[in-house]
Amino acid sequence: MAFQPQSCPQKEAVLSAANGQIVNLTDRFEWSKCDIINDVYRCKDKRRFKSARERWWFIAISNCNASKGLYLEYMLELYNDDSNFWYKHFSADEFCRILSSSSTLVFLLLLILVAKGYTVTRGRLKPSTSAKIGTFMTLYVVVYTALFIYERQYFDPGEVLYIYESPAGYGIVALRLVGWGWFVYATVFTLLHYPEKTAFYTRLFLLYTVWLLSAPVIILIAAFVVPKWMREKVINVVELMVIFFAHIVFLVDVVQHPTIGVISENYIDRFPHHAYAPTESLVAEPPAGSIAAVTAVDYATLFGGASRHEHENNNWQQLHPSGEQASQEERYRVLIS
Repeated sequence: MAFQPQSCPQKEAVLSAANGQIVNLTDRFEWSKCDIINDVYRCKDKRRFKSARERWWFIAISNCNASKGLYLEYMLELYNDDSNFWYKHFSADEFCRILSSSSTLVFLLLLILVAKGYTVTRGRLKPSTSAKIGTFMTLYVVVYTALFIYERQYFDPGEVLYIYESPAGYGIVALRLVGWGWFVYATVFTLLHYPEKTAFYTRLFLLYTVWLLSAPVIILIAAFVVPKWMREKVINVVELMVIFFAHIVFLVDVVQHPTIGVISENYIDRFPHHAYAPTESLVAEPPAGSIAAVTAVDYATLFGGASRHEHENNNWQQLHPSGEQASQEERYRVLIS
């Protein structure tokens, strides 16, 4: 069926004044808030739009009885919540983007630190390395913030369907690629110095290379496969699922012991007293004259020939003369205190 052009009254007829869809911009109705100033109508008022889901709102001006065109000057200010400063100009999806971007920045910093071996192969980083990472993350945050400001100031929502179809979006993708490059550099050099960590770092590298490169890949697929009217929603859903999966995998990968933070009975002797010392179950008995043997002898010498357990019991008896028995964990706490 061919499209039939409609007259001005026919176009107005699809609207209902009872639903608040028609606002008469004259002085005939008090609720229109219009006054005549120098033979010109000046109208100023507030309108509230309520919706349970996202919608597009269209505003049109018409005067079916006019014999010539309309001259109109207007200014629209759209608020989310006029009573709250933070919600006034920032919507829920903008807050979501800010929190999601902050999470991505912190997670990228965490990946770079782990890739450099922090808490895995070393207890602290070199001052020069810390300075480089700090400088990189500062520049990353500054550029990310600048892109958000640029988007807010210069985007035309009628032309830009979603963030990644704009110069700001291209900049964010470029930042992800730079972050991936640093992550690869840190991982490779850590593996060169600590090849015994190959299994952990290979898994880390493969999984989070996929995460860091997912944004460019998803954008390319969406540009050629997903229809424009669905693109923003599909990109958001997929991106959030990838972020969630990345966090869960990292949590499972680094927290493997069922008693993390809990020292059970008879576990003290096998618990490493140095953050990076091997546990007793992984090390054989030291040969006579080795450093470990000398350390054991020095321990006995320091405490008058007593073994470590005897020294723990002596400390406990001094604190509890009543003869109360101590568990292994309690003796350990007395010893380290």
